Amino acid sequence: MYGPVNKISLKTSSLSDSKLFYNLRFKKKNRIFSKNKKNISFKEHFSWFKTKIKNKKNIYRTIIFKKNKIGYIRLDHENFFYRVSIAGLDKFKQKNIFSLSFNKLEDNIRKSTLLIAEVKNENKSSIRFFTNNSFEMISKKKGILIFSKLLVKNSNLKLENVIKEIEDTRKKNNVNWMNLLKLSFKNNPRDTKIIFSKIKKT
Repeated sequence: MYGPVNKISLKTSSLSDSKLFYNLRFKKKNRIFSKNKKNISFKEHFSWFKTKIKNKKNIYRTIIFKKNKIGYIRLDHENFFYRVSIAGLDKFKQKNIFSLSFNKLEDNIRKSTLLIAEVKNENKSSIRFFTNNSFEMISKKKGILIFSKLLVKNSNLKLENVIKEIEDTRKKNNVNWMNLLKLSFKNNPRDTKIIFSKIKKT
């Protein structure tokens, strides 16, 4: 295995990392697989980035390898799940560093969490990354693959507060969301996948 874990660290992303995020988000190769093809100036990006990292519900981490910034992991909070994005410098992509980095982040998440990633069908490297990191493909629509992963940290967690959030944000599809959540905490990914597939179709 290349790059021992002790050579990798994650730091909470700050405004000083905005240029790294910009370069990785909008470099030509990555833009091929982006759903948003609009040209974004650094000024626009900086404003977006500042808002994102100020939101305490989001989890933004900069990946450090041998004291060099080489990539990032974004977990954008949406209701009660996180939308996952990860990007890094090409020369490190075949060396297992980003999977090790993602594992580090997962270990530091203290509560049960549902992770969702959207990947274009032709983005083979991202598909391989999420598959290798135990995500399951739960839906495919218009060339977009939806992957999910359940991090179950506490199977005895009380659900009252989260269920209340579901009632407030997903009233039209409340039954499916509650069933998904309950199964998530029972660590039943197979049945969860079925329910989540139903949600994506509604």
